Amino acid sequence: MTTSEPTERQKRIAARAENLRSRLPHVPIVLVEPTSDEYRKFIKHPNGTRFPESGAAKWPLDQFTQRRIKDGSVKLVDDKAHPHAHRRVRHGDHGGEAA
Repeated sequence: MTTSEPTERQKRIAARAENLRSRLPHVPIVLVEPTSDEYRKFIKHPNGTRFPESGAAKWPLDQFTQRRIKDGSVKLVDDKAHPHAHRRVRHGDHGGEAA
């Protein structure tokens, strides 16, 4: 029993999912590279993203990435391309001005 039109329940579920998605904070993606080969081997982002054999990796600019930048284990590749690179993104932050 398959129909091409979604049921009322499916429509409500889709509307609820879209509502939640629209309220999530936007976290920019930045290019980072490790400051040494030791960091390249052993550090990975909690989302599972590892560094390639050479070059930079794309990581979300979240609290983990900001901590790694601050402690010096990784550095931003192109700081000018990401205007919010030094902006702290917090839970519940919906894209307003930096705190």
